[in-house]
Amino acid sequence: MATKTEKFLNYIHFMSFLLMPCVAQAAESSWAKADFVKARLITAQSSVGSQASIRAVLDLEMEPEWHIYWRMPGDGGLPPDLDWTASQNLKEAVMGWPAPRRFEYEGLYGFGYKDAARLPITLTPEKSGEPVALSVQADIMVCKDLCVPQALTLSLTLPVGTGEEDAQASLVEQEFASLPPRENQPDIRIDNVVLGPKAIVVQAYLAQGFEGADLFAEAGTGVYMLAPPVITPDDKDPRQASLLIAAPEGVDNLAQAIMGKSLTLTLVKDDRAIERTFDF
Repeated sequence: MATKTEKFLNYIHFMSFLLMPCVAQAAESSWAKADFVKARLITAQSSVGSQASIRAVLDLEMEPEWHIYWRMPGDGGLPPDLDWTASQNLKEAVMGWPAPRRFEYEGLYGFGYKDAARLPITLTPEKSGEPVALSVQADIMVCKDLCVPQALTLSLTLPVGTGEEDAQASLVEQEFASLPPRENQPDIRIDNVVLGPKAIVVQAYLAQGFEGADLFAEAGTGVYMLAPPVITPDDKDPRQASLLIAAPEGVDNLAQAIMGKSLTLTLVKDDRAIERTFDF
């Protein structure tokens, strides 16, 4: 039989348990696993409120040294393809692209993410304030010495609720914050672009200097500028530089090929990046 002291201690322990703060978790699907990659879907809120959109992340973990591809994959590979048609009460799903890294293999270049990636996604319900049943078929090309297509299916249901962000929402918000800004920043800028028949030349600024920097150029179908930039820092101020990307093979006049198109440039160094689009 418990003594008065034991009963009192048990009571204190019970009340402490009741008064402990409840830590809510962001809604997340189960991990879906394939041979060389696994994935889950995480949302910043575990219920649907009156918000017009819901922020989410596609969380991908690859086997060591395996990688997936960016929206412009490079010489080979394919970017992730997400099919949301099996979802209910979902109008639109728009994926953002973190800054990529360059891979080189036997003279070929690929752009993407190694070992792990978190891809931000903005989800727009058909009707706010009603449950959203998410179902996505993710077709993902993963590569190391060879490339293997993988198919994963992820499901997650968000019931009606307050729609308030949960404790792990900071993980989702962090990934959105890491997306390259589309305007010049105090410490990183793309100031000017000059088109030539054999190359484009970009004037840029990096407060940290250009050692280890990279530049990715996208001009749409038919013009794939995959070679790394030739970077020439300014003699007087190494924070400023000219970056030259040569015309790809088979393009006789690069300036003419880009005219009438949009040129998107992504400048990357370490954890800093910027993305700017120029219309010609």
